[in-house]
Amino acid sequence: MKKKIFSILLCLILLFTVTACASSNPEGSTDTVTNTTGTESDSEIANTDNSHENIDSGDNQESIVTENIGEENKTEDEKTTEGTSEGNGADHMEPAVVSIHYASEDLLAQPDAFYEIITDDSDMQVKVTISTNSSIQQLKVLSLDYENADDTGIMRFRISEELYSLDELTSQKPLVIAMSFPGVIPNIGISYTDTDGTEKKYAISMSGEDDTLLLLESVF
Repeated sequence: MKKKIFSILLCLILLFTVTACASSNPEGSTDTVTNTTGTESDSEIANTDNSHENIDSGDNQESIVTENIGEENKTEDEKTTEGTSEGNGADHMEPAVVSIHYASEDLLAQPDAFYEIITDDSDMQVKVTISTNSSIQQLKVLSLDYENADDTGIMRFRISEELYSLDELTSQKPLVIAMSFPGVIPNIGISYTDTDGTEKKYAISMSGEDDTLLLLESVF
């Protein structure tokens, strides 16, 4: 009986020993480590992918910023260009204002203060002054022969003679024309080149109502 009990105890001890060895099996430990390592690797891969995505996002952001800077620079260039165009427009001279009026006694008392052309020396002679607020070029005084008028009232003349020419007329020194008005149809006209290079042509007329002097735009 004692031997039987001893055998049972011995078997239990052996069973316990085998179970303990199985619990401390290195292969089990290796599986645990492997699983842990696998988890860490997945995390690292995920982090690496996220890093690439962040880098790509950063590149895209830099590209967007660069494009925006380019647009801003382009806009500034356009503004500069526009600013330059507006400046040129501002510097561009306005058309000259050419006026006609009766020559004053004060002006006629200073012969060096004006240019003069005499087209009529009869008792009907009237002295008129052509003045400008800005320099005009190639001023001419012309003898005109009337031809006709269009529907808008603009008269057409034929130039019969060039009576006087001046390379430049300035605001400091006007032109005095001694002339007459034998009728309602003008017979004297002027032409000149304006500040913008346009040729202007006018007939010199006198109003039949109040003797006001007029420059009538004409064709000749």
